[in-house]
Amino acid sequence: MKDGLILVYKRKGNTSRRVVEKISKKYNTKAGHIGTLDPMAKGLLPILVGNSCKLSKYLMEHDKTYLVEMRFGYHTETLDSEGDILEEDIQFRENNIVDNEFFDRIIAAMKKEMGTKKQIPPIYSAKKLNGNKLYEIARKDKEKAIEMAKEKAKEITIYNMYDISLKELWDNNPKDIVLSFKVECSSGTYIRSLVRDIAENMKTIAIMTDLKRITVGEYSFDYEEIDEEKDKNEDSQKELDEIILKEYTEEEILKHNFKNSINLDKNRKKAFLVGLSTRIDTNMYSDGIYLVSIEDEIIGLRRNKRWRNKKKVCSKQIC
Repeated sequence: MKDGLILVYKRKGNTSRRVVEKISKKYNTKAGHIGTLDPMAKGLLPILVGNSCKLSKYLMEHDKTYLVEMRFGYHTETLDSEGDILEEDIQFRENNIVDNEFFDRIIAAMKKEMGTKKQIPPIYSAKKLNGNKLYEIARKDKEKAIEMAKEKAKEITIYNMYDISLKELWDNNPKDIVLSFKVECSSGTYIRSLVRDIAENMKTIAIMTDLKRITVGEYSFDYEEIDEEKDKNEDSQKELDEIILKEYTEEEILKHNFKNSINLDKNRKKAFLVGLSTRIDTNMYSDGIYLVSIEDEIIGLRRNKRWRNKKKVCSKQIC
């Protein structure tokens, strides 16, 4: 495939960058993902290849769905099970049992996180602040990183949390209480921060112990068929082939992601391809991004923007 989109299942322990590099090597072209996954996370990683990489900024804002597992009563700097345990809430684990009353409290705590709000990112994250990644700042000055993270809180939306389940694990004494659920959220949501905030609503602490991304926009896969025993960090190109889920051509990407379309007269093709503006009827086309076709041939994307008189639309080529 020269240009297009590849759906890859990223295995736990691998980095998104490493997967992209493997894809680039396999297809002998440039590549880039449209939404990173932390090394401990697994699941769907869509990767653009070739000239389709130019579509990245239009696909980055897709909503996501994750399968989450969290464990109450522990705190690490990374907010997940990869970090060293800094604090334990033994009293919470001793005094609570998984019953209907506890389940109702969990639901109430989760409801507080529903909707749109500003979310503080984990200090150990790849979020960039003043050109530096937050985890790089945290390694040098933890307190500074905490303050900077608060200043850079980003508005995110939690649309839904469902398939909620609770269980007690007796591997430790006192027992562990584990919460699992699916969450539908906007782009830019940190699930580790969501886990932290749910625990704070329960007046305790918690860490994320497992994370799997199962949808990106309208892209999804049958995650129950993936052999979790093979979630290993493999170096060989042969292993990479086993986790490629599906390939889409650039035309399929455009049709899949951009539902609005404009059909131009064939005499306007040259003008479009050199980036000239085109006047179109505002009664037919509002502001937004449109798929542009001439005689059923897709030739690119246009962003429509109203002129000041609001009677015409200036349609400019963006891709």
